[in-house]
Amino acid sequence: LFQVYTTERLDLTGASASLDPLRYLASLRELSLAATDYPNLAPLNGLDNLELLDLSHARANLVSVGQLVGLRELDLQGARTTPRGFELREGDGLELAAIRNLELTRLDLRHTKVHEWAALAELSTIRTLDLSYTNFADPLLLADFAWLESLELRRTAITDLSVFARLDALAYLDIAECELLDATWTPYP
Repeated sequence: LFQVYTTERLDLTGASASLDPLRYLASLRELSLAATDYPNLAPLNGLDNLELLDLSHARANLVSVGQLVGLRELDLQGARTTPRGFELREGDGLELAAIRNLELTRLDLRHTKVHEWAALAELSTIRTLDLSYTNFADPLLLADFAWLESLELRRTAITDLSVFARLDALAYLDIAECELLDATWTPYP
């Protein structure tokens, strides 16, 4: 039983069991709730050592996630706000404002619908960011991302890359399939 209380990694991919017992896992550092359908993630509050949370292809209520002050890596690939099987309505999407106070170093939003992108600008501690296959269209939101090393924008609606020329740490940029991008853009003046 002691070993369970000192668990640092837990994979609950596809699970449907109660999340309430997680409050006893104070040493938990990595948690996967991928492909789950929990409407409320409040049982995660108090997991102060949690650094990595995988909510890929899961129902994601970011209000509770925003309370995880130690969180550094968040995977929201394919995450949704509606129960599995329900279609997104116009105006639906993840609310990034709920996580804007986190000091994330990695954020994956690939294949995700975001309701309002403005709060992304406040997550400037991110080093690795994947916005591929989203409705993202405003690169100026990333202008203050001084530590950004890797950025994936594959098949987004961006039209201008000039802001990225000022990001000195940026070592990898994926802009494949960005059909609205001006093909004459060059990183060198």
